[in-house]
Amino acid sequence: MLILRMRQAETALKDGRLDEAFDLARAADVRMHRRGQDLIGRLARALVGRGREHLTAGRLPLASTDCDKAAALAGNLAEVAELKSAVAEAAAAKQERDRRHAGAIGAARQRIHDGELSIGQRCLEGIDGTMRVDVLQGEAVARRQEAETLLARGEDALQREDWAGAVEALAKARELHSANSSLTDLIARACTGIAACVRLALNQGRLDQASHLLDVAAPLCGRSVEFAELHGAYEMCVKSAGVVARGECRRAIEVLQRLRTVLPDAAWIAE
Repeated sequence: MLILRMRQAETALKDGRLDEAFDLARAADVRMHRRGQDLIGRLARALVGRGREHLTAGRLPLASTDCDKAAALAGNLAEVAELKSAVAEAAAAKQERDRRHAGAIGAARQRIHDGELSIGQRCLEGIDGTMRVDVLQGEAVARRQEAETLLARGEDALQREDWAGAVEALAKARELHSANSSLTDLIARACTGIAACVRLALNQGRLDQASHLLDVAAPLCGRSVEFAELHGAYEMCVKSAGVVARGECRRAIEVLQRLRTVLPDAAWIAE
């Protein structure tokens, strides 16, 4: 029975069926036999050879499995020890590479979500194609295309002085692609145009229109110094209207005099 199993193992080894040969040769009685010892030595070296091929191809789990099988058969042969060390080094290198790639993918995802598409895509350079990389690259392309559509829509709205439409389109474009080269100019044009309309409305005493325009501009221009000043002017107008309506003449004169320094072109203040 032992001789039969050794013959079967030798045949499997000769045919390159190393896993089958390993299952047949690992029994204790094979190790005890002189012919079995020769078989084990040849099989262990064949497993090491296949393990090296797996290692070269980057198939680390398979290389590690062959190394373990060779060690289980022949102990710590020099060839086995060399393969084991090479597999460990390759695994450590892969772990470090995976860590760097994960960090780069995370940074790319954040950049892309922040609208910095080109920087995000550069973070992905040099990373082997994976599903996560492909998804992020696709998202960057889609964001860039959608942003271009929104910028065109925003520019059209600016030409028609459709301030609400322009702000909506440009604010969405900024979320998608904040680093777009055309975006800064279009936002500046929108804020300048709305600010001029707000100032005109305040000069004409049309507080409802000024309030509406300030609300429209808020998503795009709300943090600018100019709009902070316009908000202040609007609040002073509302305050002046209140004290006048209550008949607080002395207080009304004080407020209106301060307001006149803010809105020197507002004829209604003097009146």
